[in-house]
Amino acid sequence: AAFMILRQMPRRLILRCAVLLGLGGLQGLIGWWMVSSGLSERVDVAPERLAVHLGLALLIFMGLIWTGLEAWNGESHNRTPVVWSRGAAVLLGAIFVQCLLGGLVAGAKAGFVYTDWPLMNGTVLAPVDWSAGGLAFLHDQALVQFNHRIGAYALLVGGTVYAVQAWRWRLAEGSGAAAFAVAAALWLQALLGIATLMNATPLWLGALHQAGAALVLAAATINLWLVRRSQARLFTSGPRTRGL
Repeated sequence: AAFMILRQMPRRLILRCAVLLGLGGLQGLIGWWMVSSGLSERVDVAPERLAVHLGLALLIFMGLIWTGLEAWNGESHNRTPVVWSRGAAVLLGAIFVQCLLGGLVAGAKAGFVYTDWPLMNGTVLAPVDWSAGGLAFLHDQALVQFNHRIGAYALLVGGTVYAVQAWRWRLAEGSGAAAFAVAAALWLQALLGIATLMNATPLWLGALHQAGAALVLAAATINLWLVRRSQARLFTSGPRTRGL
């Protein structure tokens, strides 16, 4: 509101800032919806509600990063080939889904069981209780941990291939380096996840792994922004009001 009164906010950013503000209010409601699941018949929150709460927080986080980059660098009409923009978007979307799978692991307390690696209790997939039907994908400790593991492997392969191709073609200034930063962050996060699991998820490692997920998501968001803004630099010289 202060920036708008002082006429220091570009019109193109007003709507998106209003949306982010609205999502912040919605996050409070979803937070209560999540907490309420632990106030009757159970003493912890439902994994799917925790994942929704986490997912909205990460969406707001991504929106803030994107809006900050747009505000800092000003408006641009440069665009890169659609196929690479889609590739960067798919990579970001996959990382976001993997974060949600991690939320299910946390909600189901699946990080405290099957702490061997690369197998799960000596097998590829530990026994799954299918009596709950489709809810097993949200609540069963073996299945949610298995899905999170498979998601990590897929991301490591996809992120590495994407980084190599982006570096070879160098489609946008800085995009090759950004793609490699995402790939490196994915590998570090995977190693941290393995260490967290094999130590039965101590609080400090679990918190570090969650923070790492946010950093990987931030790197992928910046990478997509750079790809879509083909000739933009992450930071520009001159006054910050150049994009007004």
